[in-house]
Amino acid sequence: WNNVDGVKAGIYLDGNYMKELHNFSLSVLYHTQVLDARERKSKLPVSWDVNYMSRISKAPLKAYLDIRSKQDLGWSYNRISLFRKNKKTTYGISFSGTYMSEDREIRYKPKSTWDTYANNRPYLYMRVFFRSDFKNGFWNTGITSANGFFESSAIDFTIKKTFRFGKLDLRTRGYARYNLSSDYIIEDALLLSGANAINFMDNRLARSTSIIPDKWITFGSNPNHFHLPGGLNVRGYSGYLTATKDENGNQDYHHFGNTGVAVNGELSLLRLINPVPGFLKDYLNIDMYGFYDAAVLDEASLTKLPKFKRVYMDAGLGVNFTVTQWWKFDKLKPITLRVDMPLFLNIKPYNDNSHFKFRWMLGLEKAI
Repeated sequence: WNNVDGVKAGIYLDGNYMKELHNFSLSVLYHTQVLDARERKSKLPVSWDVNYMSRISKAPLKAYLDIRSKQDLGWSYNRISLFRKNKKTTYGISFSGTYMSEDREIRYKPKSTWDTYANNRPYLYMRVFFRSDFKNGFWNTGITSANGFFESSAIDFTIKKTFRFGKLDLRTRGYARYNLSSDYIIEDALLLSGANAINFMDNRLARSTSIIPDKWITFGSNPNHFHLPGGLNVRGYSGYLTATKDENGNQDYHHFGNTGVAVNGELSLLRLINPVPGFLKDYLNIDMYGFYDAAVLDEASLTKLPKFKRVYMDAGLGVNFTVTQWWKFDKLKPITLRVDMPLFLNIKPYNDNSHFKFRWMLGLEKAI
């Protein structure tokens, strides 16, 4: 449901052959406009999400074809990938495209989340990627080249690992991205605090105006109350414009760029303290943790090195509420609702007079 299209109703189908051949899922929904809250109606009252993956060569180094097509809320996404995979290594290439209709920002999201340059124009990507799994973690890297309304290329690196200390788990994430071109669209920018606009569109709960109030997502002079993980992931600055001054003393905003480095960590108490009653442990997890995020952000290219004038840091407490199983409905995916309290910010927001303050935000998905 969202307040433009109202209640959505439709069908879902999936299947496979021997689990590795012809895996597919199909979801088609009709926008009934029942319980909608606006007079403006959807131009295309149908949304779909189609996935197909199949092995195209045998072991030891299996090759796969992966196809996805999605249309929802005035936004379409299509991707085709070819990759090889063994027990610990995956590498391949993907081609994808996104398209946002010209009324997308008006109908579904606050205008500050979107720029207008990409509306009604296709944006095409080619990505070469490599991933390696190891005990309690993985690392991956890739080069993404885009050629649509803008031309942009970037190289990125991510590493995640969980360290165990008795009954404590330290979840860690390192992330770095360097843009090879100075051109990029805001919808696909690297954000200091979390997911960019295109990442929002890939989350079925965050992409539309429905259960998440618009005012929690807009950017302003103070941190806001919603976080979707992504980017540099310094969650304490979600919704904050991170106002700074340039060389000439003029006001500038630093909440997005194209090049940055981040370190994120969460110390989980899940194996030490589990408040879930025994009869619900197969269905629900409550994971309490302390967190720390730090990052630097700037704009760069092959001819312009980043300066990284400021380091942004936060620290605080949080809890994940994860529905791991929906009773007997095994096709429904797990969902995580997160509550974070960034009690410390090393750079005070514009309207705050203290680094330490009670702040809160809700989030979807685990931050790390």
